[in-house]
Amino acid sequence: MSNIILNEGYKDYKILFERGENDKIFFKNKAYIDLSNCAGSLILGHNSNVFKKSLKLYLKKKISIFAHPNTHAINFSKNIKKNFPSFSRIIFCNSGAEAVLKSLRISKSLNKKKLTVNVTGSWHGSVDQLLFYPNKYLKPQKLSDGLSLDDKKKLIYIPYNDIEKSSKILNKFKNDINCIIIEPIQACLPLGNAKNYLKFFFKNMDLPTNDGLNNFLVSYISKKNGSKVIISGVGGDELFFGYERFRSIGKNHGFWHYPYWIRYYLRGLDKLIYNERHINECILAPSPGEAHRGLHSRFPSNILHQIAPDLKEVEMPHQFNLYDYSIPNSQNELIYNIRKAEFYGMLQKTLTKVDRASMAHGLEVRVPFLNKSFLEKILLIDISIHKPLQNRKKILFQILNKCYPKVKPVKTKMGFSISLSNWIKQDYQQPFRDKLLDKSFCDSFGFDKSAIESMLSDHITDQKDYKWPLFSLYSLSVWNEKGRTVV
Repeated sequence: MSNIILNEGYKDYKILFERGENDKIFFKNKAYIDLSNCAGSLILGHNSNVFKKSLKLYLKKKISIFAHPNTHAINFSKNIKKNFPSFSRIIFCNSGAEAVLKSLRISKSLNKKKLTVNVTGSWHGSVDQLLFYPNKYLKPQKLSDGLSLDDKKKLIYIPYNDIEKSSKILNKFKNDINCIIIEPIQACLPLGNAKNYLKFFFKNMDLPTNDGLNNFLVSYISKKNGSKVIISGVGGDELFFGYERFRSIGKNHGFWHYPYWIRYYLRGLDKLIYNERHINECILAPSPGEAHRGLHSRFPSNILHQIAPDLKEVEMPHQFNLYDYSIPNSQNELIYNIRKAEFYGMLQKTLTKVDRASMAHGLEVRVPFLNKSFLEKILLIDISIHKPLQNRKKILFQILNKCYPKVKPVKTKMGFSISLSNWIKQDYQQPFRDKLLDKSFCDSFGFDKSAIESMLSDHITDQKDYKWPLFSLYSLSVWNEKGRTVV
């Protein structure tokens, strides 16, 4: 059953719950612990006996819910005032969202200032002025359609549990703030401090790397939770054409026969009319193989040669010949070449990465998609049957549906992504500066310090996203400090 219930805060539920009891909610007679207590609204749990007894007593006395001031509300207010002397006035609301809304109205009416401050990770109900979420730069983004953009301009965010950064933001806007919305219990706590993650990671890595942090953290959590062996889907994307680059390169097959200036014009026109729906940047590469190499590279060639000019004359390793395929005669042949390069190029690095990241925690990883007999059978299937450009992983879904008909596949591809770009801009900005702009580091490898500084500056100011080249250089710097030997 598809979800037909819309909720701005929780999009696309996969499970619809049927009932609740104390700290648990139930679906198909299976119990789940409700760690959020219905988003904080049920502090006594579901179907609380205390609440039910009070409700029965309430109904027995034939007490109605008065919208106007009444003796029951007055008496209750006196008790609140007695226990909380700082409260000067009290207003009763039907819900948390309504309470927040009325608080905003009162605050704005009293001080006439325009800005409202919210805290990251907070949820305050369906209140238009607060129905936004912060992006990685603490800029408010719409959580629901139909919201006024004017409300977005009047909202700023401060990072949860970061006193230093929050103080700077509050001081900057102190003359324009009408109120600060505080939620005692956060709806979504931050995952942790980036500095601790990276220190933990590099402490356990024997060689410089430009990847693997996500695998390392997943392995750490799995081991911590008691797992000794886990199953990985490594190889599935290569085997069943799951990566977007299959489509990005493959859909432009017919254009590579044209001269560059025609491809450039077509791409610009397509971008203007269709927002790059049909053609993308790949078409500007000299060949599909060059486009593929560019999608895999952590360093754009122009950036690499700026940082390390001496590398212009260095011959690339033999494995890079995998990308030297020319313009094929058919789209299927092109897709075949892409898959071959993925298998013998990137997949080998991925397997090494996963193995090192997991074994750092004493965790065994199994890769069923790379089982020899399974692999041989799948490779015998004609590429045209897969239809990789129209329906990625079609064959895989068909196989799994036969084996597990009750399990519905997740339509949106999800990886173990990390907020590396944001970490470099915020938590780890200074350590990156210290290491990458260190004169001894630059001199050791013949790097152009000014080029690195320019790249770091462009990333921090959102001019370009250079997280992977910066992370690669940082990894090399850490490894160099440890005095490792190249193997």
